[in-house]
Amino acid sequence: MPYSKIIFSFIAILAATFHTFEWGVKFDAIGMSLLLLAAIPWASSWLESIKVGNFEAKFRELQEAVDATQKELDQLKSTYREMEQDFMKTCNEFDPDAPATELNKLASKLKAKAKGLTSIDFLFSNLANSSNQAEVFGAACALHVRPQFHAIDGVINLLDALSKTATLRDFRLKTIYRLLMAVDEIVKLDTRNDESLLTDEQRKGIARVLAQLQSHPRCLADDTSQYAAKIIAKL
Repeated sequence: MPYSKIIFSFIAILAATFHTFEWGVKFDAIGMSLLLLAAIPWASSWLESIKVGNFEAKFRELQEAVDATQKELDQLKSTYREMEQDFMKTCNEFDPDAPATELNKLASKLKAKAKGLTSIDFLFSNLANSSNQAEVFGAACALHVRPQFHAIDGVINLLDALSKTATLRDFRLKTIYRLLMAVDEIVKLDTRNDESLLTDEQRKGIARVLAQLQSHPRCLADDTSQYAAKIIAKL
């Protein structure tokens, strides 16, 4: 016998009655609140279906709908993870010794897949410190078709680090060029805006790093140097 429930409800009902009649007032919000309070201990047995006027809320059906929605969200997350993993798998097809035509084909494949990703942020979490040329190549391709202002600092920091080494960490110039293409898209997008989204400090940083790259011995004999100069002229 749920004596505690009975006692609780009895006290609440008694308080509602006292409030309503002792002071000669009509049944008001306080009295209603006290009666609802009295009903709380017994609410669990009523949650299957509550009827108020023409409205009927079925809590179990609502819970089932919530569970179904959560399941769909979990499936979507799983699909997104699979797409990201597939993109990274494609990045690993990068061969630093492959001919330029093969790298161009890989770039086209990566850009097509990047367009279908929900987000490309996962590619830039540690880009500035990355020595994985395959991942850098993939990130550059993705950023080329989906320019992201918040990724520019990571790309520029990476180019800064590369340009300060004698060998550009042995990165293919094709990879460097792809990174420049990504930077170029961000700069062009910024110039099309009424107000610049790049700060003056960022613009100066981009120009400084690209100037380093432009004069790098490995780039001087390649069109990478000329491309860097073209981007600088847009800043």
